[in-house]
Amino acid sequence: MQLPVTSVSADQAKHEITVECGGTFVITESDFLALDIAQTACADPEKLAFCADKLACIKKSENYLSYGDLSERKLREKLKGKFEPRVIDTVVNMLRDKGYIDDASLAERYASELARTRLWGVKRIAQYLYTKGFKREDISAACDSLDVESMRCNLRELIEKTAPKADLSTPKAVSAYGAKLYRLGWDWDEIKPALAEYSKE
Repeated sequence: MQLPVTSVSADQAKHEITVECGGTFVITESDFLALDIAQTACADPEKLAFCADKLACIKKSENYLSYGDLSERKLREKLKGKFEPRVIDTVVNMLRDKGYIDDASLAERYASELARTRLWGVKRIAQYLYTKGFKREDISAACDSLDVESMRCNLRELIEKTAPKADLSTPKAVSAYGAKLYRLGWDWDEIKPALAEYSKE
């Protein structure tokens, strides 16, 4: 239902418009133009309410993202309960289109950093990315992007750092140490040759 607009004021610094129309609504300049309020001097309060919620959701999303990158799923989880699903869908789609949310790129960066700093194997990296809310296809692509030779070097570095503190005096002890490496995401077909090479040094 269209109602007459009784007042319009602009905040040019924030690119926001405050509209009085059966209530007070703060919306974006682009939504103000899309609703054609300047020409008709009328507006639908329900549409204004949606646009106002959308702006609030944008601001909340920007606040969350200012503390660090988030996957789309994690951002949706944070917004859930604060805004209607259709508002969240609209804002998340807009942020994705503008490049503020890029799960594929973010997952790849996470995978590279985890491999380099924590010396994790692919399986542990994949598990971590899943807890961060990434989709399986993005996790798979991120893990596939890891350089095989660099990962071998990482495993050697991990063994060189931790093996001297471990008891490797018996086959049972070596197996137990290998199990620790396995829990860090390394496969047995990676662990066994790496340990064999280390034992020769």
